[in-house]
Amino acid sequence: MDGLQSHGKQGGQQSIAHRIDIAGVDECADTVFRMPRPSQRSRSFRRVKVNTPSGSPRVHYLKRRPGQAKCRVCKKQLHGVPRKTPILMKKLAKTEKRPERPYGGNLCSSCTRDILRKKNLVRWENV
Repeated sequence: MDGLQSHGKQGGQQSIAHRIDIAGVDECADTVFRMPRPSQRSRSFRRVKVNTPSGSPRVHYLKRRPGQAKCRVCKKQLHGVPRKTPILMKKLAKTEKRPERPYGGNLCSSCTRDILRKKNLVRWENV
């Protein structure tokens, strides 16, 4: 029989069901995806594949990270403003939440410079 077991079939052929079972064990064992709770079905949760200590991979549902803070005028990303959830932002000190300058956390440095220049020009014209 040249090394193949026939499993009751003639000519060394295996049944289709037996071949599918073997293929299913080898190829589909990468992630165990269970039906999520209704609250986790929305795409506001990101899906992260995690290997558990038992060795079986699972899918964990985690909140998405908030977006980077942007300048209100030119829409550039603000430096010095952390990208954290409101709960974690509440635990930070005041100086860790935003830069300590006028309009810090709302405007970028170049837009702040422009606004302060305009304010000074208006103030000196009125004097």
